[in-house]
Amino acid sequence: MSHTAFAQEFAAKMEVTPMQYLTGRRLQIAGQGLTEQGLTVADAAEIAG
Repeated sequence: MSHTAFAQEFAAKMEVTPMQYLTGRRLQIAGQGLTEQGLTVADAAEIAG
């Protein structure tokens, strides 16, 4: 499957682009690190990627 075909299929099923999904997931992980684990911003950013 080509990159373009994957991105189109992903966006059709998830209703966001792959990059939007990844960004949202990383923000979710960082936010959980900050609020639930008491991480520093730097540590949360490192964990989230």
